[in-house]
Amino acid sequence: MSPRFFVNTSGGLAISVRTEGDDKNVTCILIHGLADGMFVWANLFDSLASHCGVVGLDLRGHGNSGWHANRDYSIDAYVTDLVEVIGDLNLEKFILIGHSLGGIIATEVAKMDSRVVGLVLVDAGPADPGYSAIIRQRVQEGFRGFDSKDEYRDWLTEGRPLATDSALRMLVEHSLADDGSVFRPRCDPAVALASIEHDEKWWLAALSKCSIPTLVVRGAGSAFISQKIQSKMLSVLKRGTGSTVPASGHSIVTDNLEGLVRVIKPFVLALTVGQ
Repeated sequence: MSPRFFVNTSGGLAISVRTEGDDKNVTCILIHGLADGMFVWANLFDSLASHCGVVGLDLRGHGNSGWHANRDYSIDAYVTDLVEVIGDLNLEKFILIGHSLGGIIATEVAKMDSRVVGLVLVDAGPADPGYSAIIRQRVQEGFRGFDSKDEYRDWLTEGRPLATDSALRMLVEHSLADDGSVFRPRCDPAVALASIEHDEKWWLAALSKCSIPTLVVRGAGSAFISQKIQSKMLSVLKRGTGSTVPASGHSIVTDNLEGLVRVIKPFVLALTVGQ
């Protein structure tokens, strides 16, 4: 595993970044979801690194990245950070892979940057507002603090019932911070308070203008992105492909990352081979 480093943004934040693999002119950029971190992509890093460059980052307020002094966790702020990381790394062509919140950020960047050659939306799209509220509430509950790692694992299991044992161990190991009295998720509690959802009208308008190959992935048991919504997204995409990962809900990256890798890898290879 390559060491992590920091990219200092013009806004004064240090964004934690990891790079892996052989660039070969095309790089995959992995963007995690709300209250997660780049660590959730570990197996995808390993799977793709022999075929292309791979970049992961902790979004502002998450993981090892800095917390914003005024708690600005808007989509525009996340996008600005990512654009600056891309500039710092001098990337020429890249595929954006985003889960949930990460998919919104990826779509926003794809709208403005001609260097994006592919887009992967992992259970990201115009989610059911009720379910989005449930996710936010769940994230906020996590900041109450836990007396032990075992207590945190039990709480995680309630919210991610399909998560594998290895994924739960990974989450406990990488997502917790110990302040000396209790364990809390390693991110700013304010990340769960920002307005980050886009409605169906925005999504369909954005995707209808998207001309690059786009893979729309949903978890088979996801209540966040339904089959109907996935079909609507695909209906407006010029070069869209849909896939469903079995044995997973919204949190595909912790429910069935191996299944997700099997879906994403062929899409990435088709865009990187011969580049």
